[in-house]
Amino acid sequence: MPLTRTDGTPFPYRREFAELALATARARQLDVTKGVMYVGDDNIIFQAAFAGAQDIPDEVAALALEMARRRPMRADLVDKLKAYRERRAAEHRSRLESDADYRERHERKRSVPFIPSGRRLPPWPMGPQGRVDKRFVEAVLRSAAFQRLMRARPAAASEVLLAVLIEGSPEDSYSSRGRYREELGLAYDHEGYPTAYWKSPFFSFLHIDPSTALDALLKLMSFCMDRWEHEVGRHHGR
Repeated sequence: MPLTRTDGTPFPYRREFAELALATARARQLDVTKGVMYVGDDNIIFQAAFAGAQDIPDEVAALALEMARRRPMRADLVDKLKAYRERRAAEHRSRLESDADYRERHERKRSVPFIPSGRRLPPWPMGPQGRVDKRFVEAVLRSAAFQRLMRARPAAASEVLLAVLIEGSPEDSYSSRGRYREELGLAYDHEGYPTAYWKSPFFSFLHIDPSTALDALLKLMSFCMDRWEHEVGRHHGR
């Protein structure tokens, strides 16, 4: 529905539904941090939240930046998560004391060795500061709804877009085989092939806000070139 009716008055219930969509996405955000598993194509939750960006732009931008791991999670959700984890930790301690089978399974899991594939690196400055929920990534990269945030808050949309494109857990691989032609510090895009320019969210962004979109593209290209140079030097010594 349009933002306003023909007489210029706000369209009925748009803001209310935008707030409802945002609250639903916030509930999903908390579940993700708890480790709750969702089944099905639930990125529609984030698409609905993006659709309200023209009605409550600052609130939607705040959610997007938190989900992209560019901002800390909202304080009230942090408190709920802390209480949840404390409750689960207490339950775990109780079961370790009272349930021999549970204690044995726990010890068996702890004894399995972990062999890292590379040396962990700190997060990239423009990248996410942790793992990003894949359903949120799909909503950013694959849905037209994200264009609402591009229009309402282009700077926030730019930061979110770069964060979901850049890898969230960088590492220097221990492998001697260089793969710098493939790995440029970008997150793997399962839906990116076959490539076509209209599949990229930048295609819409360039139409909506060319200046902000071009700035984001230049930042992304510079980042990838730096990573390529680093990989070439690491594997070939020059």
